Amino acid sequence: MPEHQDLSASNAAMGDASGFILIDPINEEFLNKRSNEKAELQQLNSRFASYIEKIRSLKQQNQELIVEVESMRSFTSTSITEMRTEEMNKLTHEKETLTSEISSVKVERDKLQTRLEQEIRLKEEAEKTCDDLRKELEAEKQKLKKETEELQKKIEFEKKVHKQEVSELKEKVRETQTPGSDETDMSKSELQVVLEGIRENYERIAAENINKAETLYKDQIKELNKTVSENGEELTEAQQKIKELNGQISILTSENSSLKSTTKEMEDRHKTERSKLESNIIQIKGEMANQLFKYQKLLSVKMALDVEINFYKMLLEEEELRIGMSTPDNSTVKNPPAGPTANTSPGNNQPEQPDDPSDGQEPETENPSGNNDEPNAAPTDPDLSREQSEMTLPPSDDQSVNVDISIQKTTMKERLIETSIIGDLDSIPSNQDLSKGEQSEMTLPPSDGQKTLKEDKTIGPPKAEAQPTSNNPGSGLKHPKKSSLKFPGLFKKS
Repeated sequence: MPEHQDLSASNAAMGDASGFILIDPINEEFLNKRSNEKAELQQLNSRFASYIEKIRSLKQQNQELIVEVESMRSFTSTSITEMRTEEMNKLTHEKETLTSEISSVKVERDKLQTRLEQEIRLKEEAEKTCDDLRKELEAEKQKLKKETEELQKKIEFEKKVHKQEVSELKEKVRETQTPGSDETDMSKSELQVVLEGIRENYERIAAENINKAETLYKDQIKELNKTVSENGEELTEAQQKIKELNGQISILTSENSSLKSTTKEMEDRHKTERSKLESNIIQIKGEMANQLFKYQKLLSVKMALDVEINFYKMLLEEEELRIGMSTPDNSTVKNPPAGPTANTSPGNNQPEQPDDPSDGQEPETENPSGNNDEPNAAPTDPDLSREQSEMTLPPSDDQSVNVDISIQKTTMKERLIETSIIGDLDSIPSNQDLSKGEQSEMTLPPSDGQKTLKEDKTIGPPKAEAQPTSNNPGSGLKHPKKSSLKFPGLFKKS
């Protein structure tokens, strides 16, 4: 083993000269414990990321439901009310117009009805007058007929009397014809003269009576015909007016019936539209109640998730306290002076070997900025500088190293909890961003003898930066999705 002792001595000499501390390789038990803790932390981190994604989706759904409920409320309170008011005003105006038209039509109908009644009364009076005139005409006809009959009887009686007188005179003439022819001739001539005179007298009287009767009868007939013609004209005019009024009454009756049917149809349509609007209002209210029920349900789910997240936070805090209590006190070394600070045992001259026996090359540190010129430059972020774990070397014979990782674990948990619970949920990266994760490596170049634990981060492009909301060191950092630590045998300079 001389080569191993020489390498250990040379490394010790280099550490004394450059101010670094040498440690032995990390044992397998610590690596297993650390890998289990890493797996558990990654599992919790993935679960927490899924919870965060679910909360974001629920929050988005909640916002959409709130917008939908507000739009429904505004639509219910403004659009439907305005439409209903406008329709009611329109129907009320139409109803008032139709009512005024119906009232005017009723007034006109009443006027026409009164006029019709007057005309009917005049018609009845005219018909009554015509009947009276007919009766008077018939009476006059009967009277004239009776007078005519009386005159005819009188004429016949006068004729009979005249014939009887003529016959008596003839008898007398025959009786007087016996004494002599001269006297007989003279008596005959005288008798003829007397008879002619009597005949002319009676004919003249009869002609005068006949003329008087005919004249009176004709005058009465003319007067009656004139009265009948005048009454007939008045009757014709009355009948024409009655026909016109009957036509107007039929027209107004048809218009009244059509207005009544139109009014009834408008009332039925108004009732139908009103029932439709009421049913729409009831349906919209039901939909609003359903949306509110869904919103309350989602809100209860969100509250349950918040409670579960707070419960996991409490569990993580308790786990941090337990790990902090179970980890022994470590004497830390920050910024060691430029002198020999390595505490080595004289009996142990074994050189330090890297963890990977197949690779003796120094593991390279990931450079998040992509600059390969200075891979060992110290981070300028104060949060990252606080995340660096400090390595100690207790005085022991085998130079075992106790790595204090409580600071790193606490910082990562704070970064998980503070940013997700206190920060804005919209700034949380998605699963694709979280899948790129945050990788940490613990590297040590073989030229340096200094032991250190550094955490280099390679984070995918975030959606938004989470603002720090507390005094915790990791409150302003993004959420880690993946954390991997490598423990080589040698560490970089702090």
